Amino acid sequence: LKQNASLIDQPRKNDSAAVNEKTTIRLYPNPAKNKVEIEINGFEPGFVQVMLIDHKGNKLRNDKRLVFGNKEIIVLMFSEKPGLYILALKQNGKYVKASLVIQ
Repeated sequence: LKQNASLIDQPRKNDSAAVNEKTTIRLYPNPAKNKVEIEINGFEPGFVQVMLIDHKGNKLRNDKRLVFGNKEIIVLMFSEKPGLYILALKQNGKYVKASLVIQ
């Protein structure tokens, strides 16, 4: 048991690279009418949770999207009322959000 604990405490080589990699999103167009393209950077291949949140903090959308690489574009269609919203993406402890204006 003691031997296994020491293996867990040792940092892995991949950890430092993951910390230095910046996770970002960019929305366009913004303001949008019924569709937005989300340019993502720094996410790993796999599922990304995409959430659309209103000004009261209510989740209006909670989708899972499959991404294949570090840099990719996700297209999100919606039919929400005009206003200010938060678009948030989450994956394995990474959480990034941006303001979205819907016209």
